Order: sequence, then C-alpha cells, then structure tokens
Amino acid sequence: MQALYVPREAHRLESGHYSPLPPPAEEFEMVTGLYRRAAQEARAASYRTLRWSGPDTGPDGQAATALNAYGHGEYARAWSTNPATWQPPVGLPDAPARRLPEPDLTLATAHAEISAAIEGHMAHLNAGEAIRYQRTEPRTLAPLIAQLVTHLRHDHPTVTELNIWEFDDTVRQALPLAGLSITERHMAYELPLTPS
Repeated sequence: MQALYVPREAHRLESGHYSPLPPPAEEFEMVTGLYRRAAQEARAASYRTLRWSGPDTGPDGQAATALNAYGHGEYARAWSTNPATWQPPVGLPDAPARRLPEPDLTLATAHAEISAAIEGHMAHLNAGEAIRYQRTEPRTLAPLIAQLVTHLRHDHPTVTELNIWEFDDTVRQALPLAGLSITERHMAYELPLTPS
C-alpha cells in the first residue's frame, strides 16, 4: 500500500518537487483511515501482511503507531539545519564552489554539484536528483554542502530551514560532516494481519 495525499501530489506536479510543508491534521487522518481500511480488506481476503513506507514523523509513521505496525527497515533519511544558526564543523576543509546560472541555488566544484529549491522560508532538495558527484568521498562532498548552507545564509536570509532527503551512503556520510542533523527516518512498515 502507499497512501497519496492529492494536494501534496498536485504541488509536486506543479512545482517539480515535493512540498516541504508539515502535513495538516486532515492528511494524518486520511492516511491512517486508508491503511486501517486496507488492513480490513486485506484481512478479509486472507492476506497475512500489509506493507507501506514513509517518514516516521509523518502520516505513514503515525498510521503505523495507531495500527500497531512495526518498522522493519530504514531506506532513507531527512536531514536539516537552520542556515542562520548553523556553524561549520571544526576541521571542515574549504572547497570554493562556483555558482551556476540556474533557477535554483546551484553550486559546483570539479567533481560535484548541488542544487536547492527555495520555497518561502525553506530550501529543500532530494539528494538523488539534486546532488551529483563522480568518485567523490564523503569528506570531499561535505564542504560543498557547507558552501550551500553559507550561500543560503548570505544570499537568502529569509530561509530558516535547509532540508535534505537522502538514500545514498556517500551523501549520508557527508551530511553530518557538514553539520546537518537527522530530522526523520523513512521506514518500511509491516502490519501482521490476524484473522478477525
């Protein structure tokens, strides 16, 4: 199963990226209700397990808690920082990057490129689409991420949160080196279906 909240999907289709806004109460209720109904239908059809995925802090995670499902595997994480209060980690090397003439904030070095979409007070990116690199180690990628935060602080002072969604080992290791923290874990959930 995978729940789809239409206003969020419409935003993705219009803007080209997922909405960074927190889910409204309506979305939480809708997702939990859909999974509850799916569990009833699957149980009646003699299925043994209902599976879905999503962030532990979002509607999918809340539905897992409400229905007593369990997370059986983490497949991605979201990391964030506030550019205004972020401090570059001690010992992080400097990696001058050039800014590319893109509609989003895009920075590049000889071996990597990063691009953040800015929407209101948030800058966000899907690392699978917005961080490109070749034979780059986490320690080499981290300074480019730090440069992005620095550019946000100086060029976009109204941005109060940078949010990065990742599912890649190199990026995952580079983000804490650049001073970002995990804000949510994306999990695969399983709900055992016992006969009613």
